[in-house]
Amino acid sequence: MFWLSVGGNKKLGHNLGTWPKGEKRPFKFDSPGAVPLLCNVHPEMAGYVVVSPTPYFAVTDKSGQYKIENVPDGTYSVVAWHEGAKNQSKSVNVSGSATADFTLTK
Repeated sequence: MFWLSVGGNKKLGHNLGTWPKGEKRPFKFDSPGAVPLLCNVHPEMAGYVVVSPTPYFAVTDKSGQYKIENVPDGTYSVVAWHEGAKNQSKSVNVSGSATADFTLTK
């Protein structure tokens, strides 16, 4: 397994190599950003890890809805990521229950 960059930073690329079935190779991602994972042996295999710089994040459900709970009151930049689109952000003022809607474009 390998990745060419973390959040677009090519200096953070890494190659874990290959290993026997059942063996584990731990790795700690400590830089925020999207990490496209690739397989050394099977080019059709791919995945993503998204490293969040904050404990306040969510993954959308099948209908695209999400909820981030227990966010302290304040003004934040909410960032939406999708593998087929550029990162998009929106400022949201959290006071009680606030919403931030996104329509992602390519």
